[in-house]
Amino acid sequence: MVKEAGANSPFDAVTTRLADRKASIGAGATSQRPVNFTLASDAIPTSTAVKHAYGEPKPDVVSMGITLKKNSTAYRQVLAHLDTYQYACTLGERERNFLKNADAMLTALQGLQKALTIYVSDPGRSRVDELQELLVTVTNEFTRISSLPGQLAQLRKDAPLLASTPDAELAHLLSAGVKPDVIATGYRLNLGAAEIEAHHRARLPINEATVQHNFTAATLVPASVAVLGKGAISTVLQADYLIDGRRTHMVFKPETPGISLGQAAELAGIPVDDPNMTGRSVATHSYARLLSLELVPLTVPAVLNQVAGCLMERVDGHQSVMTGTLRQALSPQLQRRLQSTPDALPQYAREQGFTSAKIEAGELVLERFDVQDKLVDGKRVMRDGKAESTLQPGAISVGMPFDDPALLRDLTRAQWLDCATRQGDRHSQNIFFSTDASGALKVRLIDSACSFGSNTSAMDKLAGDRMSLRANLPPVIDKELREAFRNLDPTELNAQLRARLTPAEIEVTLADLEQIKKTLDAYDDEEGRVVENLAQWSSPRVAELLGLDSDGEKISKALTEPYKDKPPAVATQRNRLATLQNKAGAISYAAREAMSRTCAEWELAQTRRTAGARPAAAVHDMGRLSAILDGMEAARDTKGARTDL
Repeated sequence: MVKEAGANSPFDAVTTRLADRKASIGAGATSQRPVNFTLASDAIPTSTAVKHAYGEPKPDVVSMGITLKKNSTAYRQVLAHLDTYQYACTLGERERNFLKNADAMLTALQGLQKALTIYVSDPGRSRVDELQELLVTVTNEFTRISSLPGQLAQLRKDAPLLASTPDAELAHLLSAGVKPDVIATGYRLNLGAAEIEAHHRARLPINEATVQHNFTAATLVPASVAVLGKGAISTVLQADYLIDGRRTHMVFKPETPGISLGQAAELAGIPVDDPNMTGRSVATHSYARLLSLELVPLTVPAVLNQVAGCLMERVDGHQSVMTGTLRQALSPQLQRRLQSTPDALPQYAREQGFTSAKIEAGELVLERFDVQDKLVDGKRVMRDGKAESTLQPGAISVGMPFDDPALLRDLTRAQWLDCATRQGDRHSQNIFFSTDASGALKVRLIDSACSFGSNTSAMDKLAGDRMSLRANLPPVIDKELREAFRNLDPTELNAQLRARLTPAEIEVTLADLEQIKKTLDAYDDEEGRVVENLAQWSSPRVAELLGLDSDGEKISKALTEPYKDKPPAVATQRNRLATLQNKAGAISYAAREAMSRTCAEWELAQTRRTAGARPAAAVHDMGRLSAILDGMEAARDTKGARTDL
């Protein structure tokens, strides 16, 4: 049965009282601004915030314990009423019963409005303009609060499905600024009040496409929730979910409106106040699925701990560049060999620039740390005449088999997807390499929040800008992906993106798709740009197009030319390698990652020539570890054979 506003309505008396109070507050401060729909306690600043912004009250003049003159009396009254209002708000939010505390909040607002009116009536006071602005906000806030019972009555009338929902629950959502139609949609999709409010705070839409019921609290394994890592933008959580009866490890990244995503996001046109990281990440997963690419792990919108954000299936594996610690699974055979040759790991660690190398739970654990001076304001922290120091994680470059045709294909596919989605932050730390049951490497992409910006296009040409993490359209494509792009229906793509992105962002994405299709038509006319089968990815032609320095000719020239008698200084060589790396990054992901490895190896070689110096980066190369093992085992076998004679 629908609750109607009337004599028998449980909030009828409240509505009458609010109407009376609204009439009595006066018309001294009016504004054409829209009502500020936020949480009540956030709409009006605290007294502490006001004092921080506009200054403390002047102290009274006191002599011999007698107050001769009271200063800032009107200002003190404003601050006192601000505290009264905030206290009323706190009670309402603590009990999540807005209607129960509406009277107290409106009484406090009336007192605050009166104190502000007295203050701004004297133009000689120092904060008149600022507190006149606050007076406008107070009047708007009173209007908002007094209108909520009417909104509640209308919501019940328009949405019969809310008949059994408590008044306090609906009023709390309305007081949080959630629009009535969004509330009705949320309940229709079986979301709870906390989830609806979390979506509203994160500025995420609620509709059939954005609500994933297999990631509600009902499928969460509560004991599995833990902090995975803390970054500059947000704290990332890990949690397990039951999906079709299977326990799946997931990573949760909260939506954080109001916090900058960094320079790449700003250049891409992603707004700070409404970044929509969740929508962008989910849209990237959807685009990949439409192209039949398994590069992006399952990504869905979700609410965890009453916070909205996105869940992504956790990826096992490693990046091509790590910091601090690298863990890599060992085959049982290699583990037995290393355990029977204990000197191999220490030698490998010393040679390759690691702090330590060990075996733990069937994994090879490599660590790279540097001892660095503690700095405060750019100066070393000294104690007893010595600089204090701390351990800092160092870079670890992981050797990747860039002659592996499947790896080259998947890195190139990742580059195509990132261009199509206008990904602006695909650095080495968010490309993961995992190994499947057959031992083959698989490329997996994480953290796609910096995608679909409206300021960029897939067709933008880059020239190796040092600040850019984007690449140009790849110079080659495999036959299957070319056909997937050609067959992708813009209408179907639009349907997948409509609930995730803004109309402007979708418009650019669809225009890019048409341009990509035209570009691929031209690829058919040039030899080697369309790779027909997996074996062709190992061809010299593909390596040339991808910008891979297969024979080292580019690196050799960069390090020696135009010097004839002696090589250039180390600093000059380092700058030339950096320039070469930037150019490689504009051509292809494969060239960028391969060049990163080359630069790390070069840095390691420089420090080997300098006794006692720590390398700038450690290089992990399973081939080199195997070679050390082979040598030690051969020496051991030879010694054993001589002993037997």
